[in-house]
Amino acid sequence: MIVFLGIGNELRRDDSFGLELLKDLEKILKGKKFKFVSCGTVPFSYLSKLPKSPKALFILDTVINEELSPGSLIIKELKQESELSGFVSSHKLPFSLLFKFVNPERTFLVGFVPKDFGYGTGLSSEACEAKKRAVKEIKIILKSLKCWDESSSCF
Repeated sequence: MIVFLGIGNELRRDDSFGLELLKDLEKILKGKKFKFVSCGTVPFSYLSKLPKSPKALFILDTVINEELSPGSLIIKELKQESELSGFVSSHKLPFSLLFKFVNPERTFLVGFVPKDFGYGTGLSSEACEAKKRAVKEIKIILKSLKCWDESSSCF
């Protein structure tokens, strides 16, 4: 099973990036191989809904990273927990604790460095563009995992 964990606050503009990306992926990807979990700002409240050992886990969230400028998109496979040290979830999600509950074969961080954290709804134009790029990249990853095919939705 492939799990998509969407994290964000729908009332803080770009902070809803993970949630909006999750909605787009849910429309595109079909099949029993996918599980979509919308966590809002409290991802640990949803850990019981996650399979213990998914084939892949995609963490969709806004991230804070001093090396990246606002508006940047990061898509990174995390081969070990220490690779998360430079990324901080905007929701205080300690990724190391997440992996004590879920043990995926492969883990991917799909993060967006927010441009606009103001109150309100709707993503900035940078976040909208990043979301489109993220969908394309996730499709490529899923094809490489032999988990998705555009013609049949699922292998």
